[in-house]
Amino acid sequence: MDQHKKHILILSSWYPNRYQPFLGNFVQNQAEILSSLFKVSVLYIHSDAKCKSIETDIKHKNSLTEVVVYYPKKSNPIGSYRAAIQALKKGLSLVNDIDLIHGHVMLPKGYLFLKAKAILNKPLIITEHSSIFLQNSKRQIGYRNRFLLSRIDKKADQIIAVSDKLRASMMHFFRRTDIQIIGNPVKTDLFQLKPTIQSSSTTFLHVSTLDVLNKNVEGIISAIEILLKNGHTNFCLRIVSDEDYTSLNSIIKAKAIDAFVKFYGPCSAEELVHHYHESDAFVLFSNYETFSIVIAEAWSSGLPVISTPVGIASNLQDELGIQVGVNDIPALANAMLTIMAGKKFNNGKIREFALQYSELNILSQIQTIYNKYLG
Repeated sequence: MDQHKKHILILSSWYPNRYQPFLGNFVQNQAEILSSLFKVSVLYIHSDAKCKSIETDIKHKNSLTEVVVYYPKKSNPIGSYRAAIQALKKGLSLVNDIDLIHGHVMLPKGYLFLKAKAILNKPLIITEHSSIFLQNSKRQIGYRNRFLLSRIDKKADQIIAVSDKLRASMMHFFRRTDIQIIGNPVKTDLFQLKPTIQSSSTTFLHVSTLDVLNKNVEGIISAIEILLKNGHTNFCLRIVSDEDYTSLNSIIKAKAIDAFVKFYGPCSAEELVHHYHESDAFVLFSNYETFSIVIAEAWSSGLPVISTPVGIASNLQDELGIQVGVNDIPALANAMLTIMAGKKFNNGKIREFALQYSELNILSQIQTIYNKYLG
């Protein structure tokens, strides 16, 4: 590894399952692209009921280092805070010569970012991904978290939101610190423009965690029922997820529409590309999203999207797809019918729009911010 590279410490309140592969999801993606220009260490601090004392797990992958520190779970807030700080200090002792701290997700453990800044005396940049700002008012977020956010507002050198909509919802909490917008990186070299495929039927695609409180997959299923009830049968819906879809699949079978709705997954990113390529439009019916990486992947593949006004589809341009209201099931059915009727989109222009989220572009934007503090 180039010893002259600046050393970035990535801290995250979001934690991958202990038994998942190295890193995970948006933190992994950003860490990996940053490692092309910087030395990168990722540090997770995580409470574990099975721990009797502090445990550490260190992994190396190419130019990345991941340090996970597990600490015994405590039943009271003060004990939990002290244990987390002790675990943080242990983690920081395992990384050397940090030049800049980049935190991800402020709540509930953003105090670790502030403590790391105080210990290391280095610039602190925080990227926010969490939907808590979209879901809650000031009162609902709670006094303790509001106090933490006020401290972050005073101490952070830079805050980044992953979308315009998230930034707007965060402005109530941050009066001193500038909030810039930098989206999540998409592997645009992998999610390439879909080939032209002639088909007599329309394929819709939905990719998500199937979260009941947010993704509203049952709303999509209800829209499918409307289409079938009105005699429209020349379509299918693919639902791709890494999560358990047993209960949803049971609903599909109970409604006797399993010929029109198929479940897939878990699958690799390479396998996911084929689902985008074999589909005609992407459907997202979420109640809220901060960014929505699957929309960016769909656009990168040249797919139009049908979406509620969430994340990067908050103000959906007509050339990129069709926007429907949150939980407006008849509108969703009509939008799907519009696609089935042959509405045309310029797939090349859709992909062009998505290139703003390419890894190189996002890396360049982050590097610009880093350079302000690295000298």
